[in-house]
Amino acid sequence: ATLQDDLGDPVVARDVVIDVIAGPNAGLSSGILSTDGSGQVMWTYTSWIWGVDQAIASFLDSQGNPATSNIALVDWTRTVDAVEGPVSFQLEANHPNPFNPSTSIRFSMPETGMASLAIHDLQGRLVATLLDGMVEAGSHELNFDANGLASGSYVYTLRSEFGTQSRMMTLL
Repeated sequence: ATLQDDLGDPVVARDVVIDVIAGPNAGLSSGILSTDGSGQVMWTYTSWIWGVDQAIASFLDSQGNPATSNIALVDWTRTVDAVEGPVSFQLEANHPNPFNPSTSIRFSMPETGMASLAIHDLQGRLVATLLDGMVEAGSHELNFDANGLASGSYVYTLRSEFGTQSRMMTLL
């Protein structure tokens, strides 16, 4: 953003606060920033949520009175080159299903981030944790060996900052 006075001249070394007032990231605030020698101020934030945010800058005008900027729209879209990896967070059906005694579970992460993949029985008891930590962007495959578990249905759940997805699998 560029802060200008009533004549269109840049306002240098002025304190500015940028607030996200609406959209998926509403409530975020830059804290106090200062304009540079060209009257410009920049604030960068990262969003994992797609959508449009509305941001506004607050400052004191040349008379010392509170003033605000026009509302700026920030359009968040996620684009990932096919060479770099998948576009979406996705948990696929295990294969084979039903299985005995092992099966493969595939999932995709749009960006590097923390994730966990846990397996529970139908009573909600944790039977295995296949993953709990940082995962690179891209497609992944984990093997689950169910030796020692009773035949029946189980739920596997992938959790990350990109969402939560669950699927069922059957051990014969």
